[in-house]
Amino acid sequence: LDPQAIRVLLDNGADVAARDEDGATPLHEAATHSGPEVVRLLLERGADASARDDRMETPLHNAMTDEYGEYIADLEKVQLLLAYGADVSAVNDDGRTACDLARQDDEAMRALLC
Repeated sequence: LDPQAIRVLLDNGADVAARDEDGATPLHEAATHSGPEVVRLLLERGADASARDDRMETPLHNAMTDEYGEYIADLEKVQLLLAYGADVSAVNDDGRTACDLARQDDEAMRALLC
């Protein structure tokens, strides 16, 4: 997603807290599909870093995996989400926290302070 396009949408009234059919917010989607600049923009505009979707996942869960559920841990996005109050102890429907997902990567574990 293009940060400038997102900025234009937000400047023209797009709802930073909107939900899709799966309960995901724009921040959930950006944590999976966009670069850190879009995540930062949404957070600066008031997106909830601990919002839960229908699977009880937070944007932090999404920043730890790709759209196929494979572990990727985008540490810049993770650090942004943490700076805006993301809940590292949030448990998804699979019973996993972001720390559980980060166990594959020492650097991610340190970033999350697990």
